[in-house]
Amino acid sequence: MRQQGDKCCSKRSFNVGEWVFLWLQPYKQMSVKQAKKDNKLSPKYYCPYKVLQKIRTMEYELELLASSRVHLIFHVSSLKKVIGNKLPFQTILYELDEEGKIMMEPESVMKIRTAQLRNR
Repeated sequence: MRQQGDKCCSKRSFNVGEWVFLWLQPYKQMSVKQAKKDNKLSPKYYCPYKVLQKIRTMEYELELLASSRVHLIFHVSSLKKVIGNKLPFQTILYELDEEGKIMMEPESVMKIRTAQLRNR
């Protein structure tokens, strides 16, 4: 039974100083990700983070931003190793306010449109 169960398992391990992608669960960690109607198109893995230390055989501590409000220790199933020397485009974790909501500021108002409907 153990042999059949181990067929699907992948043994992952990371060294201190390596870069890994972080997978955030879309419905459990909405305070970090932007709330969208369609989570299918949102990124699954967030920008490469550096491994600070190995806690146990399956837990690693990552170097996150101070404003992310996420626990620094993650299970190995939430991490994916960065392959190659070039770091890919980063998806930034959003800054949160005191209530834990995403702080959003509009860049600029492009156009103002007024419409007349029934003489109003």
